[in-house]
Amino acid sequence: MLFPWLLAVPTLAMSHLAGTWPHTQAPAEQAAIEETRDRIAKRFNPMIRPAVRPRLKEVVAATPSYLIDTSAAPLVLLAWEGEEVRTRLGQEQKKGDRTIRLSTVDDGLELAVVGPNGTKTQRFVTDGDTLHVTITLASPRIGDPVTWELTYRQ
Repeated sequence: MLFPWLLAVPTLAMSHLAGTWPHTQAPAEQAAIEETRDRIAKRFNPMIRPAVRPRLKEVVAATPSYLIDTSAAPLVLLAWEGEEVRTRLGQEQKKGDRTIRLSTVDDGLELAVVGPNGTKTQRFVTDGDTLHVTITLASPRIGDPVTWELTYRQ
């Protein structure tokens, strides 16, 4: 290998993301999640809102914790609630009817999941011992994309 130091650059750049990150469970964040669900539900016809709300509870929710392993970068492991993405940065992966892509952005990671109903993008950025996860839902069914942020601590 001519330039072994090139492989170390992604590992060093992402090492601040590594670890287990439990959700803070802050009351303000729970209120923001409820407000986001309501904002999306109001975009639907009042007759079908009761049918939409249970699905929104699944989609717009706080993940209890994330595990991020960057020790083998550019191969990265991102795991949460029985889900796991182990992929090379920038490489797309198919899981059923979804396409998953994990990539680096600015000073963090971005996970994009594209499915038949739209796209869910999660951006992971740290600030010391705090992980900020910005989630964006985009779908023709909800119109303009909806974004909210959650906080996790090591």
